[in-house]
Parts: sequence; C-alpha cells; structure tokens
Amino acid sequence: MKRLYLKLKYEFNNKASDVTHKSVLRQKYELLYLLLERQFTPAEYYAYRFYEKDKKYGDMVKYISNSTLLDVIIPTLNKNSWMNIHDNKWLFHLYYDNFEIPITEVYGYYNYNGGLCKDGTSLSSPIDLKRFFRTMKPKNLVIKPVGGRCGKGILIFKNIEYYKNGNIEFITMADNQYNLDQVCHYIVNIQLNPKYPGVLLEKKVEQHSFFNNINPFTMNDIRIVTLMDKNNEVKIIFTGNRLGRKGSETANWARGGLSVYVDPETGVLGKGWQNPEYGGIWTEYHPDTKVKFKGQVIPMWNQIKSLSKKIATLTPELKIVGWDLVLTPTGPVVIEGNPIFNIEGVQANELRYSLDSVWEDLSEYGIRFKYKGFSLSKAILLYKAMKRWSRL
Repeated sequence: MKRLYLKLKYEFNNKASDVTHKSVLRQKYELLYLLLERQFTPAEYYAYRFYEKDKKYGDMVKYISNSTLLDVIIPTLNKNSWMNIHDNKWLFHLYYDNFEIPITEVYGYYNYNGGLCKDGTSLSSPIDLKRFFRTMKPKNLVIKPVGGRCGKGILIFKNIEYYKNGNIEFITMADNQYNLDQVCHYIVNIQLNPKYPGVLLEKKVEQHSFFNNINPFTMNDIRIVTLMDKNNEVKIIFTGNRLGRKGSETANWARGGLSVYVDPETGVLGKGWQNPEYGGIWTEYHPDTKVKFKGQVIPMWNQIKSLSKKIATLTPELKIVGWDLVLTPTGPVVIEGNPIFNIEGVQANELRYSLDSVWEDLSEYGIRFKYKGFSLSKAILLYKAMKRWSRL
C-alpha cells in the first residue's frame, strides 16, 4: 500500500499546470471521483488529458477505462473456452491456417517438452535449434513467446547471414548482432508465461514501402478492434497505427512506440502520441525520420478493414478482439489477435463522438454503467484496477 500511496502522490504532484489546465484541486477531485465511479487510474486520467479545461465530465465518462475493459467487457463478451486460440500463438497459426486468411508463415514451435517444426521434426533442444538453422537457413526470423503480450520478449532478425566456415550472424531491427549460440540461448530461456511455455519461430514479413518511408527501423503494425453484435455483424470500433522508434526492436506502444490515429472510414493518419511512461509526446512527424505522417492515407485500407471483419467471424464466441496487422506490398497480413488487450493506445486518439456508438453496441450485452453510488462490486473493480496499475 505504501507503494500505491507514493505513486498516487507522484501523479498528483508531478503534472504540469498552465492556463489551459484545470486547477490542481479540480484535477484531484475529478481523479478521485472517476477512480470511485469508473475505476480510471491516475495514469489514464492524464493519458486522456482529462486535466484540460475543455474536458467535461460528460466527455470523460464516454471513455472506456482499462478496468471496465478487462474486468467487465472482455469477461462478458469473450468465452474462456475460445481464448486459447489467441492466447497461444502456436494454436492461433494452426487454427487460422485452415482458412483463406493471409497470416504470417511459421517455421515451428520451440518447447523443451515436445516442440516441433511444421514438418513434424523435433524442436525441443538447443541441438534441434542448431539443426533447424543449418538446415532451413531462414533469411530472417521473428522470435516471440507463445503466450507473450505487449511485445515482451519479441526479437526480430531482419537479416541472417550464413558463412562457409559454419558461422551464422543474426542482425536485429536495432542493428544488434547475435551469433548462433546467443540466439539458441535466448530462445531456450525466454519463457514469460508458464501457462503457455514455448517460443514461436516465424518468418518476418516485408512491410509496404508506405511504412518504410515513415519509419524503416521497425515493423509498423495496424491495430483494429472489432466488435460482433447480437446479430453476428462485425463492426470496427477502434483503429490505430503503431510506429516504432529507432533503436527499438518492436513498434509496440507499451514499449515506447507511437500510437497514431487512423480515420476508420478513410484510413487517413492523424496525430501520433507516445506512452506517457516514455515521454507522452504528441506529434505529426516521426521523431527519428522527421517524415510527416499526418494526412497520409494508408494504402489498401478497404482491404485491411475487410480482412479484419472476415477473420473476426471465424471465432464467434470472441465478440471483441484487438487485431494486429502488417501491410505488405501485396496486401494486409494478420500477425495476431488479442482477446485480452489494453485500450489506451487507440482510444486516446479516437474522436469522442465515435464512443457513443461503441457504448450503444455494448448496451446490447447489458453493459451500461448507469448505477449510482459506491457498491461492493465497484469496490472490487477499484481494487483490481489499482492493483494492476500500481503493480503491487
């Protein structure tokens, strides 16, 4: 609890205040009220810029708090029995590989307890890994924990060089160099989620020149959140583009990348912003390349939307999913689906009026939040939200 108190104190006392901001007293009042009523954490309050004078209470409550998403919406809309298809990235590929869906190519699944390549050969020891590289000789590679989230543990090799003397050199997106022993050691030891042990070995896709021109340092993906209504009609409720930074291995917003608003109808890029933990900057230009992305139109946007809706229909018991796609020269490719996800990255850039329709769709499932006063159920949600935020 001491850590939680210190973090609350930090949030209250370390935010800039100027003529465009509400008074500190007003901010404290609003923050505490939103904590009790909707379980918005201080981090969300400042991420959504509720401290600005033009943000009214009616605007604030249209936003979806992470507590509401993770503890109410997702458990209501997504059945646990179907989540393994997405939570386990190996199962994800095996499942969607049966449909005419463009997904990434997977070489195999490393696990000390029965890992295997797509051709059925063993992939369960460092010896198997070395044989895989010397036999398959992939030109590039994406390593990702089978049960990883928020980009943790992902390592992307943009180039792999094979020499006549038997040495193999691996070059990451951030231009770091690895040898074969280091790569095998990384794969064997990167186990983040004991529920889903193992590591996926995946072919790196080539991204479209549109995104290479904006940011060539990482793969830049597109996040689309779909919601299936009671009539099994799929709607796109949030859209965003994540741009990585020079020196980073991934474009994930939680790891310091930029989250850029995308108009859901036209694919036009708006402003981008960075996770407040990494500076919280708002910009129209990529900080490293200085390329202006605001106003540019993502190519093949209608194909991207169509693919997102099509793949959402293949898991009818997962009503809300955050899809990650990469645009290649030949069209969009699905990287993964997330039935459990955070919402700050796309929601902070979303236009306010679009949130009205989202709540209208959620009301079909009985999610309305029209109750008044403080209750035991809200106390439980508040405890979960603060524990998650403070990482107690």
